[in-house]
Amino acid sequence: RRKMSNLLGFYHMEQTPFVRNISTDSLYLSANSMECIGRLTYTIANDQVAVLFGQTGIGKSTTLRRVVHDLPSDQYTVFNVSDSDLTPRGFYRSMLTLMGHAPVFLKGDAKRTLQRLIAEQNENLHKKTVCIIDEAQELRQDMFDELRFFLSMNYDSESPASLILCGQPRLVQLLKLHENQALLGRINRFVCLTPLDRAD
Repeated sequence: RRKMSNLLGFYHMEQTPFVRNISTDSLYLSANSMECIGRLTYTIANDQVAVLFGQTGIGKSTTLRRVVHDLPSDQYTVFNVSDSDLTPRGFYRSMLTLMGHAPVFLKGDAKRTLQRLIAEQNENLHKKTVCIIDEAQELRQDMFDELRFFLSMNYDSESPASLILCGQPRLVQLLKLHENQALLGRINRFVCLTPLDRAD
């Protein structure tokens, strides 16, 4: 600890650099990351769907943390789901649990209950719902299929929540497969996080 303290003093640093839990206010924002944040914020404000993708370790989760940090807590409820073996039933169960509701056994009933709770929250509390699925390139095909139905309300005329799928470039390839064309048609924008360049 003494060596680290001496090292910080030598380089005139106030805290250890490159830690994972760095404050969002202290994050360096490149031109690309600011553009990504702006596009994701627009997605959320308009109840749309976006895909955030980039190479491993490039800062996708950190970028999302900054986006969520900037959202007014009295206007948005944010759900972050990360499960490599996520099933449709597990997805609805997790969302209901995060909303403080008892789990519902049947998938169809769970989906309708979740959509009702989201609609009530929007109408009564004037709060929008944001769903973030991290490591989405690991999702099973039945989850890709289910997301299409989750995003449909009132004869497909509106979406119950904004959705951000976050993952590696392979996620984009998966979404472009023939079996995912219906979900692909509901995605409003693809947001690519790129490495820092010399200007940064």
